Amino acid sequence: MRVNRPLQARMAALRRKPAIPRTMTITGTTRLYVIFGDPLNKARSPETFNAIFAERGIDAVLVPGEVDAAGFADAVRGF
Repeated sequence: MRVNRPLQARMAALRRKPAIPRTMTITGTTRLYVIFGDPLNKARSPETFNAIFAERGIDAVLVPGEVDAAGFADAVRGF
């Protein structure tokens, strides 16, 4: 498997920065991405990817969807 070192370095740098509250505008054209799992209280993916989206001017947002195994199929169907 090939590793994208520049992306790894950027993600590591973002993890070192404290979380900065940002104003985000979500419109009808904003792409919605969801990370499903249980538990997600330690997931840093939304923070990392939303910062990358904002930095690159990508109209997208990644949100956590805390769903256990029993509710996973229903949650996916809902999206």
